[in-house]
Amino acid sequence: MHKLFLLIALLAASTLSAQTVQVPYSGQAPYNGSMSVQVQVTGLPSGCSVGTPTYANGTIAVPVNCGVVPPPVGTNCASSTTPVTGCTIGSTVAGINNPVNVRGTPTAGGGNGPLMGTQPGGTKGTIVSNPVPQSTAGKGWQVVNFGGTCNAAGPYSATCGYVGNDNLAPSGVTPPPVTTCAKTLSPSGGVDNAGLLSAISAAGGKCVELTAGTFNLTPFIPPSGTKLVLDDGVVIQDSGIFGRTTYFFTVQNSNVSFVGAGPLFNAIVRMPTNYANAQREVATHCGTDACDYEYQHCFALINGVSGVVLSNFNLLNCGGDGLNFQNTSGATITNVNSATNIRQGYSVTGPATNWTITGGNLHDGPLSGFDIEPDSGISGNIQGTINNLQTNNNKGGGTSFGLMNLTSSSNINIVANGFASTNDGGTGIAFWNGSNNVAPTGSVTCNNCKVTGSGADGAYGQRSSVGYQMIFNNLSVTNSNSKQNSGSNQTNTALGLQCNSCSGAQPGGVQFNNVTITGGNGCFSVPSNSVSTKISGTCNGKAINYP
Repeated sequence: MHKLFLLIALLAASTLSAQTVQVPYSGQAPYNGSMSVQVQVTGLPSGCSVGTPTYANGTIAVPVNCGVVPPPVGTNCASSTTPVTGCTIGSTVAGINNPVNVRGTPTAGGGNGPLMGTQPGGTKGTIVSNPVPQSTAGKGWQVVNFGGTCNAAGPYSATCGYVGNDNLAPSGVTPPPVTTCAKTLSPSGGVDNAGLLSAISAAGGKCVELTAGTFNLTPFIPPSGTKLVLDDGVVIQDSGIFGRTTYFFTVQNSNVSFVGAGPLFNAIVRMPTNYANAQREVATHCGTDACDYEYQHCFALINGVSGVVLSNFNLLNCGGDGLNFQNTSGATITNVNSATNIRQGYSVTGPATNWTITGGNLHDGPLSGFDIEPDSGISGNIQGTINNLQTNNNKGGGTSFGLMNLTSSSNINIVANGFASTNDGGTGIAFWNGSNNVAPTGSVTCNNCKVTGSGADGAYGQRSSVGYQMIFNNLSVTNSNSKQNSGSNQTNTALGLQCNSCSGAQPGGVQFNNVTITGGNGCFSVPSNSVSTKISGTCNGKAINYP
């Protein structure tokens, strides 16, 4: 209980005793008297302070500074997957409890990481990562910057580390205004291309809100400046059979955005008609071009397009990949899930620079979750950042950095932070650069990545030592080789390296720094003539090193 003394200047009756008024910590109470008053502030959370009371219009107000606006009862940032509104990357939060425990990387299964230090309750910070599920259902770990240099990959300290998001709440920073779109569009019940184009045109560069229901579209090319807001319950699906290499959304005009409005973020873009047709064609006409029926991507970014924003919705049953980068710059992809497509969840098949992928789950596909594999003859660069992307239960594997078709005229700069592969059928994280002296320059760096339950190797490369470097920092591999997959392109170990057809080069060019291997069927396999290869860390508690 905090007591403050407020003298009402209108009163000069010193013979009267002080009156007590209780003020809840939200900050004000009515007072109609005209005498000195002793104010008691009740329910003040630990770490909060009170300011000088004021009196006006029959009300006593006591300013309270907690560093955080106390959330409504039952509200905090707790979420194990998609962050709740106000607790996403870049938002300002503060601790509810006192103290706030700041930790290092969570243990396998989402348990507590090492305690790096504490912050007083109410201390403000900035969210810098999407949730990693806790061992307690419904909650997650999020990296918070409480000051200084900090990113999702650490290094972790008392001012930069994982905090249980049930101990975080929005800080009271004024939220951005609710977006009011220039146009609202509801499904017509027929084909909606004409109505959608008309609404985009009428919006004049402002957003068009799609209300709940099913929109039927034939192949669509969004005009430059298209801004679509997808309400919860929106389904956008294909109408009719497309050509074998026809994309659902061909994004060739810049500054296009598709954004889920929430709060459930359950809008779906899907191709059930063409998905079923592709499966039928392959099953009944294999031996013809139908065997290669896999290019009806839901979204294809082409022609050097820039400024594309896709966030907070789901891709399902696409006739090729969920999202395909062919030639783009500056794409921002946030919390876009992609599942059960004909091919990959995401793919990169051409030059793609300055892109950022944050969050999202690529799962239950027949091939890899994410395949970064530029086509032959590509001479452009591949440069981007991946934050906390997840793959799981893909038959072919998790993510493949398949850079074998690129030459030394291309530069690679890919940083993957907190990537996680869980129960993918093939290799969790694969990396390739070809087998001779021609390879792209640069590096692929995987910070604090995790592979759990991979069917084959946890992390595996078929590559020579020339060209770009493949770097893993703090990689965790748990129970790899769960399916004991074998063949010329596997080593059946947690970490594998081969170069089966090296011509004028030696295998190598990979670093595993401070790797932790648990369970599985072997620690690592590296050819004896490997160069520029380093391994350090532990395998089932025992130190491992190479060379």
